Amino acid sequence: MPSNVKASQAMPFPARAVGLACLLPFAMGALAVCLAPEIRAEAASALIVYGAIVLSFLGGVRWGFAVLEGGQASWSAYGLAAIPSLMAWIGALWGGPDGLAILALALAMWFFVEKAAPPALPLPAWYGRVRGVLTAIATLSLGLAAFSW
Repeated sequence: MPSNVKASQAMPFPARAVGLACLLPFAMGALAVCLAPEIRAEAASALIVYGAIVLSFLGGVRWGFAVLEGGQASWSAYGLAAIPSLMAWIGALWGGPDGLAILALALAMWFFVEKAAPPALPLPAWYGRVRGVLTAIATLSLGLAAFSW
């Protein structure tokens, strides 16, 4: 078990419920882009905005970890935390199917960055698993919308 993972504990129900609820805009947005051509542009815009918000949120989570490290956090800890927001901004500015693809790739890449460079603080064992599932569904939703446009 990596040094930044706390001993196994059950995922709290509120974390599970809220995490799953936060997938609804991804799934509904992707379905609307794919199945409702009359609202495709509006659905894609809403999906881009939501994807950018979620990606920025993940950067904020990482920023929070750096803050909790106190004086131990380095420039790289804070700099790394800013990357998701910048990628979200690029995807939102680009827009259209390319913006959706940028956000899908950024979400997937950020997941692997966090796996390769985890925060110094110990995380519950369930955190990495739930992050993987949520990221996979969000990435697939954005990718499906991008490639079906």
